[in-house]
Amino acid sequence: MSQGELLVGAGALLVLLGELLFGLLVDEYFIGQFSWAVAAVALLAVALRAMGRTLPGYDTILVLAGFVMAVVGVRDLVFDLRALGNYEAVDFLGMLAYYVGVVAMAAGALMVWRKRPA
Repeated sequence: MSQGELLVGAGALLVLLGELLFGLLVDEYFIGQFSWAVAAVALLAVALRAMGRTLPGYDTILVLAGFVMAVVGVRDLVFDLRALGNYEAVDFLGMLAYYVGVVAMAAGALMVWRKRPA
């Protein structure tokens, strides 16, 4: 597996674990269903590849998942910055997990996209 694939998978895992910890268990910072679903699809694709199986259009799935998360992440960042004064300290930890995961997914997607032939 390439570094880009691993970065997309690690970012997706961070997004999902952050949601599990801060969204479901602590009940503080939620990311939304769409972001969760995109991260889950990316993580599933990477996990299947790690087990020796490949989905049709695997590279396309990773690139689209990373780029979609980048767009959604920017939108979420704008909303989070608007409501910055309403958050507690634990919300910022949830935000950190989410945004680091989004950046990792986007960077990994860019790496996967650049290695594809034109």
